[in-house]
Order: sequence, then C-alpha cells, then structure tokens
Amino acid sequence: MNWIEIMPTFEAAFRERGWTSAEAMLRVAGVVVNRHRTRHVEQICVEDGHGETHRFYIKKDRWVTWRDRFRNAWHGFGWCANAVREAATLQALAKHGIACPQVVALGEADREAFVVTRDESNKVDLRDWLRDACDIVCRSALADALGAMLAKTHDAGFAHPDLFGKHVLVGPDARNNPICILDWQRTRHSPVLGWHTRRRDLARLDATLHESLASDRLRMRCLRAYRNALTDRACCPPLPRLAEQIRHESDRLRGRRQIREARQLAIPGCDQQFVPMCDGRLLVIRSFHDDKKGLLPAWLLSWPDSDTEIQLTDLDDSQRVGIEPASEKRGVDWQLPELAHKIFLLHRFHVPGVRLLAAARSAERVLLLTISPATISLSQALQSASMDRCAELSRQADDLIEKISAAGLGIDTPDSWWDILGVTESTGQVILDHPDRLIRDFTPWRAIAATQSTMQE
Repeated sequence: MNWIEIMPTFEAAFRERGWTSAEAMLRVAGVVVNRHRTRHVEQICVEDGHGETHRFYIKKDRWVTWRDRFRNAWHGFGWCANAVREAATLQALAKHGIACPQVVALGEADREAFVVTRDESNKVDLRDWLRDACDIVCRSALADALGAMLAKTHDAGFAHPDLFGKHVLVGPDARNNPICILDWQRTRHSPVLGWHTRRRDLARLDATLHESLASDRLRMRCLRAYRNALTDRACCPPLPRLAEQIRHESDRLRGRRQIREARQLAIPGCDQQFVPMCDGRLLVIRSFHDDKKGLLPAWLLSWPDSDTEIQLTDLDDSQRVGIEPASEKRGVDWQLPELAHKIFLLHRFHVPGVRLLAAARSAERVLLLTISPATISLSQALQSASMDRCAELSRQADDLIEKISAAGLGIDTPDSWWDILGVTESTGQVILDHPDRLIRDFTPWRAIAATQSTMQE
C-alpha cells in the first residue's frame, strides 16, 4: 500500500525536489529532533521559487504493525498508521478552528508511514515563555487564552492524552496569536467529552508545569477562563471543587517517571538533536556539530566504514569513546545503545556529568563519543576535604542522587555511589561520572535514604 497526498500549496515545491512518492519522502534526511525505536521526528527545510525558506517537521513511522492499524481502526480512524491518524486529527482540529500544526503531506509505503507539518518556529515552548515573561498583564492574557483554547478543544470533542507543558507553544504576541498545541497522535474524538477525561487533560498540564513557572493564582486564572468559555456550564463542578479535583489528580500523576520528566525545566533542544551523516550511520549532536561548524574529526567520519580502534591521540581533552556490539532488533534503523538513552534522560533531569557528542554504527559495532570534565572520585575528595567542605560535598551528592532517582535510575548497593559520583577538578562540583553503572531502579527513595544514612555516619 504505497500512496502520498501533498497539499496543493506545497505541491510544486515538493515536486521540484522529487518528493513525489512516499518512498522518496521517507528517504529525506533532516535534523533528528526525536529518535524513538519505531518513530522519528526530523526537521527539514524547503526553499520555494521566491527564495523563501520554509521549515517543516516530518514524523516517520518506521515500523507500522497490525496492532497499530487495528487500534486506529477501533478508535474510528480507519485501517491506517499512526502518522495518518495524526494527520486526520490535525485536519479535523483545523476545521473546528483549533490552533495546531498545518498538515503539508502524508502517505504510506509498505510498513512505513509519514506526516509532514509546518514548523511553528515563530512560537516558543510554554515553559520557556513562562520562564522569560515577567509582565503580569501578558501572563494573565496567556492564561485566559490557554483556558479558552482548552475549553474550545474539549467542547469540540477532542481529548489530548499528552497535554504536557512542552507540547504547548506560545506566539510572540500572547493576545493575538497565542497558542499552538502539538503531538495529537493519541487523540480520540467523541461527540460528548466526559468530565473525567477533561479533568485528566487539565491535570496533566498542571502536573507537567514546574512550580517555579506558574503560581497557583495564575493556574486558577487559567482554570476560571476554561470554565467561563464552556458552552454548557450546567454540568461543570464549582470552581473550587474542580480545582481541588485537578490538583488531586495532578499529585497522583507526579508519581510517574514520564510526568516527572516532562515537569523538568526546558533544556536547549540542540543538545538532544542529531545531525545525520554518512547515510544515517553517524549521528552527531547538533550543538557539537554547530560548534565545530561541521568540521568533524576525520577518524569519526570514517569510522562507520573502517571500524578501526580509536587511539587516545585522536581525542580532544575530556572526550571518551565507548564501543559495544550492535543490537539487532526488528526495525528499519539501527538502535542507539542503552547508555545513550540514559545520558539523554539524565540531561533532561538536569544531572551534571557525561554528555553525548556523537553515535556511529559500523557493520557489527556501535560507537559512542562522549565528553566529561576531569574528576576525582567522591570518596577521594572527602578524604582530603575539611569538615565544612565534606558537608558541602555531601549536600551536593544528596541533591544529585535525588535527581537521578527521580529519573527512575539507581544502583544495586548504596555504597557504590562513592565510585559513581565524582568531583570536578576545575570547579569542585559533584557530578555523575559513570552513568553506565546505573540501572533501572523501582525503589529510588530507599536508595536515597540508605545513602544519606551512610554519609551521616
């Protein structure tokens, strides 16, 4: 089943580049914004005949299963892939006047699918906007606009299971062009949306906004605007009761790692985006690629083909290289090692330490290039430190372990923290020096309590 549909406005620009089939669109390589096992999100640029550059996001389903198609058909979208389902949802939202990304193209090819949307680059992440906006009038206007937009969305029958703060974009003018909501791939539509579903969506937005970004008063103003914008307020609970129910659900949701992750303050997107090179076998972190202006080391560019041993003289200061066997899992693209996912996860939780620079895949092995400041072990630093300095290092270690545990990671025995954590030689800060020794930990608070007890002794 191979087909493609391009919106008339962009058809000429796509045809000039030979993007006239689903296979061609799936081969288009852009900056990798999100790289999941079976779903990639990439940013691409297209220049029209007038010299104007347009940016798009292309979401690729790299492995469409029968289960995905059955689930989408069960939810009323037909026997289609997730990308096609999202495109149908976005088009339906646009008909109801709900601000969302504009669909540019969509299609399927065998067991792959894609959807292309306009890049909302003129808008910023809600978390960044709230962090930088200090004007009370603008913040209040945004709260009113967001509440009204959510009420309009729910009244139209659309639920958003992924209504996180990071999925809400805000325009430069909070009054005239305020809101655009992303990631509608799991949205379901029903003629009447129950209050359980409405509260769940509002609670997820509340749970994923850090307390430092929005006060309780601003959140209450948004909820009041939501309630006032409803077409039928007869079934709506009183505002105090509704706020209490939402906060109760929000507190419950914060126990989930996914919600805790989405709740973190935003980090620069270029630190977790890839620039694909060597036909996708070399993935370079965008910030590292830009710092080097694309002039990467020759050994790194040739490694996917040569698979040679790396000499220490090839590395810059503080750089490390790890090589492990490639994972052969079902799917189209090669998989990043578990260590790369751990480094990304810890970075999103603002854990200082090792950072990923690049990943490469040869015929049988995977290489990870990372960077970390020079350190000494925490146990060694404590042995030579004064009493006040020991107390400061212990406090930093406690905070760091708490962040690592919030990310859902831990270790087998609390004593191992002394070897995993290090102290930088330049600044004296406690950082995570060995993320490869972390494991998935389902009892993080026990580990923290045991470690704190050990440090006190």
